[in-house]
Amino acid sequence: MSTIPYDGLNPTVFANQNSDKKINIYGLTLGFNAKIWGVIINQDVNLTRCKNTNYGKEPFAHIPPVFGKLEILKEFNNWKFRFLCLFSGPKDSADFDAADVDNLSETPVINEFSNEGQVVNQVYAGLPGWYTLNLSTQYKLNKNIIFQFGVDNILDAHYKTFGSGLSAPGRNFITSINYSF
Repeated sequence: MSTIPYDGLNPTVFANQNSDKKINIYGLTLGFNAKIWGVIINQDVNLTRCKNTNYGKEPFAHIPPVFGKLEILKEFNNWKFRFLCLFSGPKDSADFDAADVDNLSETPVINEFSNEGQVVNQVYAGLPGWYTLNLSTQYKLNKNIIFQFGVDNILDAHYKTFGSGLSAPGRNFITSINYSF
């Protein structure tokens, strides 16, 4: 069906049908977990790729760029400290699907101008790589009370997680007091 009656309207139905033939999607995650001199280090990097053997061999939707995290934890007496770096690599505009499922139109624009200064063609730059640095600490006053404080996105980076189309939060501060009884 090309339309489906809904709430008194007949909207057009769209389907993301990238393939009717075999597509190979593969990837890997490399992780590292260690405890060195009382410091816990957790790290992972994720990589996903696609081989489209179909007629047009156009890029396939939902293939993210390389992404991952680095986390460092340390406990000292009643204190806990955490450093977290989240990151994502760039994704070239040529690697986005043609249907804009992954929001290429939400990435930065490179404009080409004619002699009269008018935009002739709008070209998207693709998704730039990004990273955030985050720090938090926790202090256990006693068995019932824990104070927490954190700063996320310390460098106030503007970024969008892949495919979301939404800007992530800028620098923000988190504070809390937990009381258990």
